Amino acid sequence: MEDKGQASVVGGLFAIVMVILLFLSMTYAQLKYIEIMREAYQKVRLKDVINESLELEVNYTIHTRMLASSVTTYEVIIGTLVGGNVYSLNYANDDDHMIIESKGSGGGILEENLIKNSEFDEDFNYWDPKVESPGVGEWNVVTVGGDNVAEFYAYTKPPTATAKGSLSQEVEVGSNVQEAILSFDFWMYASRKPSLFKLLVFIDNKVIFEYEWDHLGSSGWIHKEIDVTSDLEPGTRTIKFFIQCTRRKRSTVFKVRLDSITLNVKRMVAPYLGNVIVVKYNIDLPPLTSSAYLELLIMTNAAARIDIYVFDYEKEVFELVKGVFTDGDDWFWIDINVTELQRLEDVLKFMIYLISNNPIELRIDYLSINLYIFNPGGAYVKIKNLSSSATYIISLWLINATHHTRFSVEEYLDVNMTLIVPISNSTFLLSKGCEYKVRVWSKVRSYEILFETPKV
Repeated sequence: MEDKGQASVVGGLFAIVMVILLFLSMTYAQLKYIEIMREAYQKVRLKDVINESLELEVNYTIHTRMLASSVTTYEVIIGTLVGGNVYSLNYANDDDHMIIESKGSGGGILEENLIKNSEFDEDFNYWDPKVESPGVGEWNVVTVGGDNVAEFYAYTKPPTATAKGSLSQEVEVGSNVQEAILSFDFWMYASRKPSLFKLLVFIDNKVIFEYEWDHLGSSGWIHKEIDVTSDLEPGTRTIKFFIQCTRRKRSTVFKVRLDSITLNVKRMVAPYLGNVIVVKYNIDLPPLTSSAYLELLIMTNAAARIDIYVFDYEKEVFELVKGVFTDGDDWFWIDINVTELQRLEDVLKFMIYLISNNPIELRIDYLSINLYIFNPGGAYVKIKNLSSSATYIISLWLINATHHTRFSVEEYLDVNMTLIVPISNSTFLLSKGCEYKVRVWSKVRSYEILFETPKV
């Protein structure tokens, strides 16, 4: 009986061992299968990651084309306009051209008025009107007989019986000045006989004219011309009109009016190196214009170098942006990209500078004006699928320093197809001068693009 019991125990243990071994082998096989499946999945996923490719593009502008004559003015600085005008620039490949002939070589006397806004038709643009201590009085541009004039008005009364004001402008004086005449009209008025009522004119700190009105009522308009040739040194000079009004005992109204202020300078200029044409164009821009693309269709009748300059408002200079050489007698295009820094104001300024060894004629047939206007409520992201198979777009994020905004997409995008996702609207606007990041999530990975909105 004992032998039978021992045999049963041994048999039972053997059966248990066999079950355990069988379980372990099955577990190993399952783990190996899972590992193989995981490796296969990773290979498939890696293949998807490698193959998937999305291209992102952000658009936050509206493109518009402008007719040259509707927004453009011009000035021929050197040369002679012999045909056409700004309307000649409206259409290409017609027989209507703006034609400018070069100014012949050789120096001579250059005559120019150094005072800007002489007639005050641009309010006080270029001028610096000031009310001096004790702070009584004011400057205004008023209309008299249909003509704009600068007026200093003061109402004095005891104990503050004095008013002082000044009006000045800085001018740039070139070298070799042969003659300089300062000319202006003035008018003075006092409602009572003044104690002291003076007009003084300065060049820098030197008094070049002084006039005193000591009567009740008006002086009438007085015209004055002053030879200031010996007072003008090359460089930046300040022309200043200074007014002092005093009536010690009773309240008094004082008025001084100035008009037609010119500084006509004649100076000797050196000969030109060749035959030169210089033309400046101003293009009025709509609000929120962020950039521009211009094209000129031009031709010369002889070999020449043509440079294009664009005015940079930040640096306050015309900067060279394009230079070409032409053999002449063939029409060709010049394109001009204008960035935000080159037009911080609402006027785009550019200049054509042409020089040749021969007398030359410049023909301009067409000025194409393409403007890109910041559209803060109509921005969008363009997503293009460059993969070899369709991909699934989950979402898009718009991120800046203060906000993270999610836009749900949940769409399949076929190969070479494009998806447009709006990222702003009338109630959710992009900010000016702000850095943004766009992040697009697919099922496989994320894609990013950075952009900065203009400062307009």
